Amino acid sequence: MARNPLAARSRTPHVSVLVTYRDAEGRQLPLPQAQTRESFTGLQLLTKRVLGFAEDSLSGFTQDFTIRQMGPSTFSIEVRAAATHGIRLRGRRSAQEYLTVTAMLHHLTDVIMGVSVAGVYLANHPDVRVRYVEDDFGPYYELFNGDRAVMAVEASSLEGLLTPEGMGVLCALVANLKQPGLAYATITQHTPGLKYVRRTQVATTDALRAFAAGQPLPVTTQDLAEARERARAGAASSSAQDQVPTAEGEAPTA
Repeated sequence: MARNPLAARSRTPHVSVLVTYRDAEGRQLPLPQAQTRESFTGLQLLTKRVLGFAEDSLSGFTQDFTIRQMGPSTFSIEVRAAATHGIRLRGRRSAQEYLTVTAMLHHLTDVIMGVSVAGVYLANHPDVRVRYVEDDFGPYYELFNGDRAVMAVEASSLEGLLTPEGMGVLCALVANLKQPGLAYATITQHTPGLKYVRRTQVATTDALRAFAAGQPLPVTTQDLAEARERARAGAASSSAQDQVPTAEGEAPTA
């Protein structure tokens, strides 16, 4: 009989993330405790906001969040979803529920990382531009560095990030990245039962340090509104051109 690789693991669905801060030579740097507390308070707030979007999927589970320091500037973060007393996970249903909730936590962790990376990119690039796009899966924004598209961010995520509350969370989240001498952070995500890990690196610049110190981001909610208006005006213009009648016997123009 095949052995379930999850059977010997914790019965509590969870996702683990490792964050390491380094200087330009790859060395870990000790971080001030107050700064670290601020940064992980921001991460907790962001986690709660994102988990709140999945209340129906995580119904019957309570979420908690723990942090352990593993080195001078390495931290292990674990997001768990524990079943409430009213839910008993046993046998086949237990394995199914475990996998379902773990997959949801993994997806939500992807969302948290995506929003965080997008926020850091905005803070690091004062000249960034945005374009609004809609496709069959919904609206999103493209971020441009000059004429080069560098990132796509879900519309609701970016719009939420640029609210006063979202900006406060992001400012707290990047507190560690303003440490003098720090060059980048590596974020490693691991899902229990899988050998695959995902690593993301984010750099820090003077522009990001200025944001962490209170400067605004280069993109505002007004910029997003203007991007939406441009996209809709362009779509309306294209639609109008498609509907222009042609004279009898005249071939429509391309």
